[in-house]
Amino acid sequence: MMHSRRCITSNTRMNDAEKNEALDLFNQYERQLGDELKAAEATFNALEYKANIRRKDRVLEAQRFASMVSRIERFAEEGNRYGHALLNIVSSDAQGRMLNFNLEDRATYYRNDILSHMGDLILKFGKKGILGARGDGFQGLKGNKNAYADLLKEAEAISLGKGPATNNQQMRSFAQGWLEGAERARYLKNKFGGNVPKMEGWFIPQSHSGQKVSSVSRDEWKQFVLQRIDRSQMVDYDTGAAVTDLKLEVLLNDVYDAISKSGYVGTAKKQYNKTLERHRILKFKDAKSWIEYSEMFGDGDVFKTMVDYADKMSRDIAELEILGPRPQQTLDKLTTYVQDKAAKDPSIDVSGLPKLQDYYNVFKRKQLLVDKEWLADIGSSVRNVLTSAFLGKAQLSAISDSATSIATMKRLGKAGTEPIRRWLGQVTDTVLSPSNSKERKKFLIRAGIVMEDAINIAHAAGKFAGETDGPIWSQVLADVTMRAQGLTAWTQSMRNANALEMMSAFAENLSKNFDELDPELKITLRRYELDKDWDVLRQATPDDYKGVPMLTKNNILDLNTSAVDTDVLAANYGSMLINLINDAVIVGNIKAAANLVGAKPRGSLSGELFRSAFMFKTFPVTVFMQHLYRMATEQGMNSKILGMNVPVKAVKAYRIANFVALTTMFGALAEQLHQLAKGKDPADMTDPGFWGAALTRGGGLGFVGDVLNEQMMGYKTELFGPLSSFTRDTYGLTIGNVYDYATGEDPKFADDLLRYLKQYTPGNSLWYGELALDRLILEQTAEIMDPGVSNRLRTSARRQESKNKQRYFWSPGKTSPTRGPRLGAALGE
Repeated sequence: MMHSRRCITSNTRMNDAEKNEALDLFNQYERQLGDELKAAEATFNALEYKANIRRKDRVLEAQRFASMVSRIERFAEEGNRYGHALLNIVSSDAQGRMLNFNLEDRATYYRNDILSHMGDLILKFGKKGILGARGDGFQGLKGNKNAYADLLKEAEAISLGKGPATNNQQMRSFAQGWLEGAERARYLKNKFGGNVPKMEGWFIPQSHSGQKVSSVSRDEWKQFVLQRIDRSQMVDYDTGAAVTDLKLEVLLNDVYDAISKSGYVGTAKKQYNKTLERHRILKFKDAKSWIEYSEMFGDGDVFKTMVDYADKMSRDIAELEILGPRPQQTLDKLTTYVQDKAAKDPSIDVSGLPKLQDYYNVFKRKQLLVDKEWLADIGSSVRNVLTSAFLGKAQLSAISDSATSIATMKRLGKAGTEPIRRWLGQVTDTVLSPSNSKERKKFLIRAGIVMEDAINIAHAAGKFAGETDGPIWSQVLADVTMRAQGLTAWTQSMRNANALEMMSAFAENLSKNFDELDPELKITLRRYELDKDWDVLRQATPDDYKGVPMLTKNNILDLNTSAVDTDVLAANYGSMLINLINDAVIVGNIKAAANLVGAKPRGSLSGELFRSAFMFKTFPVTVFMQHLYRMATEQGMNSKILGMNVPVKAVKAYRIANFVALTTMFGALAEQLHQLAKGKDPADMTDPGFWGAALTRGGGLGFVGDVLNEQMMGYKTELFGPLSSFTRDTYGLTIGNVYDYATGEDPKFADDLLRYLKQYTPGNSLWYGELALDRLILEQTAEIMDPGVSNRLRTSARRQESKNKQRYFWSPGKTSPTRGPRLGAALGE
C-alpha cells in the first residue's frame, strides 16, 4: 500500500499516465481529508477499485464478443447472411431467422418488467380519456399535484426504512411499487455487468429542463443544487468512494453545461458513458429538496420521470446483456469480424451491413437529437398538425389489424378469430363494467404487458405517421386526434386481446411434450429459441385469469430450478410475446425507422426532408417487412397445406395469397366506410379499381401498393409527402390569390379557403364529424363569403358522380342529406 505522494512518483510498476491519475486522486483526497496517510489509503483503495472494474469490464467484453460471434455463425448457417446477422443484434430478422435476443425487444421487455411493479401507479397517473390528461377522474382532468408530493415523501420514507410520512396510504402503496421496480432495474443492470451502487435514501432520479437551467448562470444553478443535495450519499463511480470536493465541482460544471446544451459532456458524459446511469449522479437530501429543484429547474412531471427512468435503464440493461460494458466497441469489433470473413470469402452476404449503424443509432434514440432547434420545431409541428388533419379516419383503416392478428395467431396454431372475439368481449366489458376493465389492465401490466396508451403521448399516431416528437402542443394535437377517433383505444384493446390469447395459447400447451405440439407452434418456439427450454417452461404454474390459464413472465421468474437462469428465460419468453404482439398489431419499430429515415437528427435539412417524404409510410412498410417479406423469404416453414405436403414455393405463394386476400377483405370494408364518411354511396365492388384501393387500404401491398396507387390512407403522395401539398396549397391560398388579384384575375379566395380548411384543419378529418363539419360549417361560411360557392360545389360534385359513377347521399353545398346511403351501390346496383 502507498503511504505518500513519493510512493506514487517512485512506483516502477506504473506508467506516466497511471501515475498522473494516481497523483490527481491523491491531491483530491489530501485536500478533502487533510491527512497524507489517509489520502494515500483512500487513493490506494480507489485505484484498486478502478483496476477491478477495468478487469471485470475486459472479461465481460470478451465474453459478449465471443457469445455474439457464436450467434452470428449460427444465424449465418442458413443463407450465409452475415450482414443481416449483425442487424439481428439490434432488431428481429426481417426473414424470421432467430427472432429472439435483440436490443429492441429485450429493452422493451425489461422496461415492461420494471413497470410491472407499478400497475396501480400507472392506472392512477397514466393518460386517460380523449384529452390524454393524467389526473383523477374518468377523463383525468382533476389535478394530482398533492398526490405527487405525498408519493415522493412516502418513497423517501420507505427508502430510509421509516414509517408513513403522510396519511395517504394509497401513495405509500404506489411508492412501494415504484421502489420495487427501480430496485429490479438496478439488480438487472448489475447482474449483467453494471456498477450501480445502492444509495441510502434514494427515492427518484432527478429530471431537468434545459430551458430552465440555461436561464440562470452556472454559479447560480450550482449554489441552488449544493444547498439541496446529499453529499454523503453521492458516489464517485470511478472509485466507488464518496465524491471529493474537486470532483463534485468539475461534475456540477459539466452537468450544467450538459443540461443547458441538451447533451452530456466532459466528466458528466464520462460518468454517463461508463455507468449508463446519469440519473443517479445527483442525490437530493429529501423529497422537499427534490420538489423545490423540480419546480425551479425540472419539468415537474413525476410520473414521466419514473417512466423515463424505466426506459433508460431497460436500454442500458439490454446493451449490457447483449453487447457488454462498451456496446459500440463490441459492435465495431463484430463488424470487423464479418468484414474480414467477407474479404476471404466473396460468397458471404453482407448486404445488411451498411444499415447496421443506422439500426443501432435509432435504438440509441440518436434520431431524436436536435441539430437546429428552430427547424426541428417547425418540421415536427407541421407534421403533427398534418397528422391531426389527415388521420382522423385512420380508425377505419385500422380494421386491418384484424387481418394481421389472425395471421400471427396462426403461428401459434390457434384459430385466428379468437382475438377479434375477445376484443369485442373487452369492449362490451369496458362499457358495462369499468371495474373489470381496470382489473384486466392491472393483470396485463403485472404480466409485463404495459398500457402504451397510458404512458406514451401520440403512441397511436406513430403507428401511421411514424413520429411522436415536436413541441408538446403539437404532440397533444396529434394525440387527441388519435384518442378522439378511437384509434388509441382500438390499438391498445387489440394488443391486449392478442396478449391474452398468446399467453393462454402457451399455457394450454404446457401439458404437452414438445413433439406433441402443433407444427406451427414448434416452428415459432424454435425461431424464438425456446424449444430447448420447453421442458423447463412446462414446470411453470400459470396464472388463472377469469378461469383461463395464462403463462406470464412472473410464472417463469417464480420457478425453483437450477437448470436455467430464470431471469434470462423470462426475458426470452417476454421478448417473444412482445415481438408477436407487434406482428399482430402493427406499430412503428427500428426496422421501419432505420430503413425510411435512419438516424438523421431532427432539425437537419436532410432529417426534416426525409421525415416529411416518408410521412404516413410507417404502417405499409412495417406490414410489408413483418409479414409479406417474411412469408416470401423465411426458411424452415411448415410445408403442409390441408394436411398435404407441398413444395416450399407453393407454401409461400399460398400464405402470401391468403394474407393479401385477408387484408384486402378488411381493406374493402375500410374503403366503404371511408366512402360513407365522405357522404357518398358505397363504391361499386364490381369495378376492378375498387379492389386496388382495398388492397392498399388494408396494407396488403405495403409500400409497393402505395407507389402503384399514388396514395396512402386516401391521401395523394408527392415527392416530399403531404408537406409538398401543404406548402403548395398554402402558397396558392396566400401569394397565389394576391397575384391573381393584382393581375386582374378572379382569385376565388372563398373556394381556395374552403378547400384549404377541409384539408388542413386539425381534427377536421374525424370519421364521425368531418361530413357534418364540412357541410354545415365550412361550406356555409364559404357561401357567406362568396354566394357562388354552393353552385360551384354542386357542379363539381355532379361532374365527379358522372366520372366515378358514384353518387352523394349528402351532396356538397347542401345543409342536410337528401336521402340515406344506397348500400346496394356496393354491388353495382
